[in-house]
Amino acid sequence: MSPRKRWRKRLQKQWNKIARHYRAFRQKGKPRDLHHLRIAGKKILAMGELLAACSPGTDWENIFQPLVTFNRQAGDLRTRYQTRRLLHQARPRKGRRARKKLKKHYRYWRNMPLAKIKKQLQVPSPSCQRDYYWQTWQHVQTIFRDPNSREEWHNARILLKTLVYNYPLLTGKNRQKIALNKPFLQKLVKALGDWHDLQIAYTKGLQNPSPHFNQLEELLNRQIKLCVELILQFPSKGMWIQAPRENCR
Repeated sequence: MSPRKRWRKRLQKQWNKIARHYRAFRQKGKPRDLHHLRIAGKKILAMGELLAACSPGTDWENIFQPLVTFNRQAGDLRTRYQTRRLLHQARPRKGRRARKKLKKHYRYWRNMPLAKIKKQLQVPSPSCQRDYYWQTWQHVQTIFRDPNSREEWHNARILLKTLVYNYPLLTGKNRQKIALNKPFLQKLVKALGDWHDLQIAYTKGLQNPSPHFNQLEELLNRQIKLCVELILQFPSKGMWIQAPRENCR
């Protein structure tokens, strides 16, 4: 399969997943479907990040904006469910306003011209793919330089997910020059995601501490400790990249 066909196939597959999981959420209201919907959206947006870095002549940021907004709205709704679960609060019975807003942005996303996007799609050159991975890896390394500084942990998680999601799309030669320890990175990304959920719930709980608040605080502290341990292992276990000879841009 040619690289362009592989990119188009992945775009179509994740596009279909978004629609399928949205329909499932509409029918059953399970937060799990919101989670899967967002993963599919993030995989498309990860492609958009790489395309934007390597195709400055096309405004990919504007093209994918309806999906960015839809994914963010789905994330806000999922965060509401997660926070209530961690605080041992009852789930909102309907959340009509949030669901209505999500439906509106879903329609905007559905109106995106998928066929036109596929036609515009030009696979980034191998050199630019490698350059993008090198710069992103360097950025993550800088964030993790002080493992106890948590201000940029969430951003580092987003960057790592972009690298993991796009890895199957790289050319064969680049896979030899870019080695990802996928099991370790998935473990790190999950740990940072769990920390982020706990941190949001903890901040919310400070406003009106419940009987379970001390337990939540203990969970948060344990999660922070786990994240720090994994971050310290990142330079040796996370990934290895051969430095590019020149910047593609």
